[in-house]
Amino acid sequence: APERVAGLVVLDISPVRYYSDNKKASGGVGDDSGWKVVEQIVRSVAQIDLEEGGYKTKREVDAVLRDGILEDPALRAFVLTNLEQLRAKDVSDAESQSLLKWKIHWDGIVNELDRIAGFDVHDQSMDSNLEGLEEQQQQSPQYTYDGDVFFIHGGASRFVRSSHLPTITSYFPNHMLTTIRGVGHWVHAEA
Repeated sequence: APERVAGLVVLDISPVRYYSDNKKASGGVGDDSGWKVVEQIVRSVAQIDLEEGGYKTKREVDAVLRDGILEDPALRAFVLTNLEQLRAKDVSDAESQSLLKWKIHWDGIVNELDRIAGFDVHDQSMDSNLEGLEEQQQQSPQYTYDGDVFFIHGGASRFVRSSHLPTITSYFPNHMLTTIRGVGHWVHAEA
């Protein structure tokens, strides 16, 4: 319920659908946002089997990430915040179980990547091809949030674009947008 939210901060994302390939589903030009890279990172991290790999420390997993998909130390540090180091007394058999566990359900995220890439509300696609946006908003005005919204855009990212501003304004009429220069999509890890 919108009345329960005093304000909203949105980090480098717009209320639009992102695509992982070079062409939109409708056959148009790809969005070139970087969503494909996000998908690759999530899928790659999800494939790291802590038990099978026998990893005992975050440092070992960090090395796997560094040698595989994530050269950026800030982004690796962010991913590793989702990894919990257990103490031997917290596991039933320290010899047969990894002392590490993911705090989040990577497979669940992988299974919902398409939904995460979209802007769906109650299973209704809110794709914002700007041609139908006004009509869509007139039909569904309940999807407007009138509270304060602060959008933070990473200056080196392509997830928030000037072409998205009409869409942002239609859903969040009381928004403010700022850009942090020199950072990409992972604003919270890079700034």
